[in-house]
Amino acid sequence: MATESESLFEEFCKANDINYYREIPRSNITGAKIPDYAIIIEEEPRRIIVEVKQFDPNPDDKEQSRQLNEGRVTDVREIKWRDRVRGKIHDANKQLKARSLGRYPAMLVLYDNVQVPLPLDSEDIMEAMYGNEVVDKVIWAKKEFTTKFGDNRKCTPDHNTSSSAICTLSRSGSLLCVYHNEHAKFRIDPTWLRGPNIQHYTLGPKVQGKLPDWVEL
Repeated sequence: MATESESLFEEFCKANDINYYREIPRSNITGAKIPDYAIIIEEEPRRIIVEVKQFDPNPDDKEQSRQLNEGRVTDVREIKWRDRVRGKIHDANKQLKARSLGRYPAMLVLYDNVQVPLPLDSEDIMEAMYGNEVVDKVIWAKKEFTTKFGDNRKCTPDHNTSSSAICTLSRSGSLLCVYHNEHAKFRIDPTWLRGPNIQHYTLGPKVQGKLPDWVEL
């Protein structure tokens, strides 16, 4: 039975004329699960391997939702999206690596099914991929500070290079944001997946003392 994220992904593909097929659930000889889908780019021809994963509410999320519904929450507790995203990247990379066979680009599609305030956003994706934002230097007198990427990065030249992009599918299932991995072994050409409901992003120019921004491609 398809999860909510899988159903929405299939509906999104149909609505945006994306040619896809669902992989047959099975394990390969290494014991790794096979990714969920493959997108076929007929003009090339080539394919993009796709793993779809969703975030479901944990006990804390459920309690916060209950309190919100009862109007009893005085502050919104932090949802550690960066840690959750890192876990999904780690889990998916083995599947993507096994199925891409060292020849195809692959992407992880994430869906926020937690349905509480502070939704998953682009900054969470950036810091999960490239590291936590940390203060590098503080000059208290001038009230100036610089930031840089710190630890807990999941995408490096030596790690998770089979993940060409980390994507988010909106809660309505109407928008797919593709965040390209600058360390990917195989890149996804944005022209392969184009449409008014698809947005592509890459890291912008690095500026001394500041984290780069996502730049739309």
